Amino acid sequence: MIDNIIYSFVSVFILIIWFNTEAFVEYAKYIPILRDIFLINKYINSKLTIQNLKYLDFLVMEKNCFFTRLISCPICVNTWTNIFLAFFLTNPLYFFVNFTISTVIYYSITLLNKKIYESSNN
Repeated sequence: MIDNIIYSFVSVFILIIWFNTEAFVEYAKYIPILRDIFLINKYINSKLTIQNLKYLDFLVMEKNCFFTRLISCPICVNTWTNIFLAFFLTNPLYFFVNFTISTVIYYSITLLNKKIYESSNN
């Protein structure tokens, strides 16, 4: 059962880094192949003209295809992350437990973060 909790937090960590930070962009801009494949320079230039533009929104605007919509969806990313992590569990059916736990934790943190941001701006 402790593995389920650990894997759930791994999923939450991935979701927070991907959806709530600019970490991927910050690191990818220094790696030429990633910078080119993931349109990092174009995104950085677009941010200068479009206020509050998020990287995932930019990707969907630039390359609106199944893959970009998939990686722009927290539920989808969480599903695939938990499918991958299920291979390391003793019982793959724990996927459902991990998915539920990680989804609840991620959205709780996101909601809490939003409330803190709103209260600090008032």
